[in-house]
Amino acid sequence: MFLKPASPDLKVRDPERGKHLPPEGAEVPNTEYWRRSLRRGDVALVVATQATALRGKAKE
Repeated sequence: MFLKPASPDLKVRDPERGKHLPPEGAEVPNTEYWRRSLRRGDVALVVATQATALRGKAKE
């Protein structure tokens, strides 16, 4: 899943990386932790076309 924080000022901790989820989003595993974050509204799911565009910008 490609997720990003629901708002730019929201800091969402990534338990596997030990850092915050970047504002532009990141690929994360489909675990209960991230599904709960989605249900709470802490993160937003980025659709495939948006995720592809964001990945391309991150490589530049």
